[in-house]
Amino acid sequence: QLKTAPKGFDKTWPDIELLRYKSYTSLHMLKDEELLSPTFEAKARELFGQMVPFNHFFNAVIEDLV
Repeated sequence: QLKTAPKGFDKTWPDIELLRYKSYTSLHMLKDEELLSPTFEAKARELFGQMVPFNHFFNAVIEDLV
């Protein structure tokens, strides 16, 4: 985490702690049976597709700051 608020952000913003993180991730737990299933490829595509809006959001935020 950053020690202070990112440059250009109000330090008193209620959720400033969320902006102090240097990275974010998404997580989805899978059982061994799901990983070994013949339908795993389709499931993986679905899960990666669900992450696209998350990734687009952060890319847009970063582009606005640069």
